Amino acid sequence: IKMLTEFQLRVLSAVAEAGSVGILSAPFLSAVGSASRTSVKKALARLAELDILFQRDGDYRFVNPFFRRWIRFKE
Repeated sequence: IKMLTEFQLRVLSAVAEAGSVGILSAPFLSAVGSASRTSVKKALARLAELDILFQRDGDYRFVNPFFRRWIRFKE
């Protein structure tokens, strides 16, 4: 997690909370503190590049579901 920016961590936490539903929606953007879908897309791409998330049918999911639970618990 140390290799992630603060914004990427916020996106990761928001994905853990939201699941794969509503990513890039207005409430999701508000949760991560950004009005820019482009910034969120870049963060999601980086998280996928690091094999933390993967994309399937336009949704982002955790490679390891236990890591998602840990992120949610940690918050």
